[in-house]
Order: sequence, then C-alpha cells, then structure tokens
Amino acid sequence: MQTLRILPLTGLALVLGACHSQPPPPSDMVSLRVDHCPSPEEIASWQRQEDLVELMIWTDGDSFMPEGPAPKRFGDEDLVQLASIPHLQRLTIGGWDMAYTDMGLQALAAMEQLNHLSLCQAPGVSDMGMKIVAQLPNLRSLDITYTAVTDVGLEHLLDAPQLEEVAYGWAQPSVRYLDSFREKHPQVTWFDSTKL
Repeated sequence: MQTLRILPLTGLALVLGACHSQPPPPSDMVSLRVDHCPSPEEIASWQRQEDLVELMIWTDGDSFMPEGPAPKRFGDEDLVQLASIPHLQRLTIGGWDMAYTDMGLQALAAMEQLNHLSLCQAPGVSDMGMKIVAQLPNLRSLDITYTAVTDVGLEHLLDAPQLEEVAYGWAQPSVRYLDSFREKHPQVTWFDSTKL
C-alpha cells in the first residue's frame, strides 16, 4: 500500500483506542493521513488524485491551545469540498477540533462509493446526520463514537442497505433500541469503541 503522510500523526494510539479503524485498503491504492485542518488548496490537490481511496483527517486539540490565534477548524465547507474526491471509499474525519455539522454531512450523500465512514469526536453530528448517512448505498462500517447521536438518529440507520458494523461510545444506544435493531437487522454488529 502506498501511504502518504503529511506531518507525523501525533496521538495515533489514542485515536485507534477511542475510535474504530478498519484494515487498510488494497496495496495498489493510496491512503492519506493528516493531523491538521487541510487548506482548500490541499483538498483540491486530493481531488486530482485518481488512486486516493482512503482519507483520514484527525485534528485533536489544537483549538484548545491557550497561546496564539485559534487555528482553523474543519467545518461544513470542508466537507463540501471533500465530497468531490472521485474514488474515496474510506473516510475518517474526527478529533476534538472538528466543527462540521449535520448540514455539512449532506455533501457526503453524493459519495456513493463510501463503504467506511468515521465521524468520531464530531460533536456537531446528531440524529439528523444519521438520516443522511443512511442514504449511502455502499456504507458497511460507521463510527459515531463521541457524537450527539441518540436512539432517534440510530433509527435512521435501519434504512442503510449494506450496513454491517456500527461503533459507538458516549453516544449510547439504549438496550431496548439495540435489541429492536438486532431483530430487524441481525447482520449488523454493534460495539462500544471506548471499551476497546
């Protein structure tokens, strides 16, 4: 697998311990991991990369630094730009510096090829966002750890046709809800990623 790195991924062990990560893509594809909020120019360069299938953007804590101006946070306008990456199959956009919301998730609805989506540590993602996510026709794996999703939002996931796995934590589905969901979709595995 060809892996491009932009800056070292600080705290990667914490990321993988708190949120769910799938195995890497096939070796002939490109996986890109960044630990900062990308500029519009960076995202535009990724849009021209035909073999980019996995993108992980993880920003964790820069906006909480007491000194200097607050850095740009990853927001809805960034999601709109990401949605134009042509062959992206796996997308992780998480960390406490995330500022995108359910409104921004609407742009992802056009990404029919997505099969893994991690929204871990995105406090602006709530129940309405799950209605949008459920429309992704090839989505197999979803991470909603540390989001504002409740049972109401998870109910929308009943409409996700290919869903196989949901990682959650902090946003806890009720036992009653999980039992009901499992009856309707026994193929979907649920696990609390905060306990890994």
